[in-house]
Amino acid sequence: MPLVSGIVVLALVLGGAFWWLGRDDSDSSSDRSEKSAPTSPDVVAPSMPEYPAAATARTEDGARAALQYEVDLLHYVQQTGDVAALEQIYDYEYCTGCAAIRDALAATLANDNRIKGGTYTITNIHFVAFEVPATDGGEPYWLVEMSHMRTASAQVAPNGTSVNEDPGEEGTLNLQITFRNGKWVVHSLSVKSS
Repeated sequence: MPLVSGIVVLALVLGGAFWWLGRDDSDSSSDRSEKSAPTSPDVVAPSMPEYPAAATARTEDGARAALQYEVDLLHYVQQTGDVAALEQIYDYEYCTGCAAIRDALAATLANDNRIKGGTYTITNIHFVAFEVPATDGGEPYWLVEMSHMRTASAQVAPNGTSVNEDPGEEGTLNLQITFRNGKWVVHSLSVKSS
């Protein structure tokens, strides 16, 4: 089967839109479980970023800190394969875009593959609306447009060979973020249409 490349959505929330990710469809493995970081002596696994104290405030600055945390968390997942870490910021019950990012990353990072590069930088955060009532009876959310840049990246196999390469991108995400239990979570995420 041909190699499928080019799912881009980072989430950002941060990243959290849809990322470029590739997958070898000939791999019949259904193992999408959490993977550990590479164990060679010259590779140091990064530590999972901590949810920032500033992001515990229901303010614009708090929301910005949470969005930066999403980007940091996405980079950590790319390096370690620990897709379960995304539960720290994504609300999978409502956010199908978040689940798509998780699933694409799990497929790309299967078999101990990692992503080299692909660092996201937030270039702009625009708060479109505050305290929008949820139509499903849930918590009110803030509507955010987040612009980002992503550097070139490569999907790298455990032996160090490049499986897929991507030149990078610029894009904007539409996010709905909700303040729940003292922290921000991504309630919805999609790529903004041009």
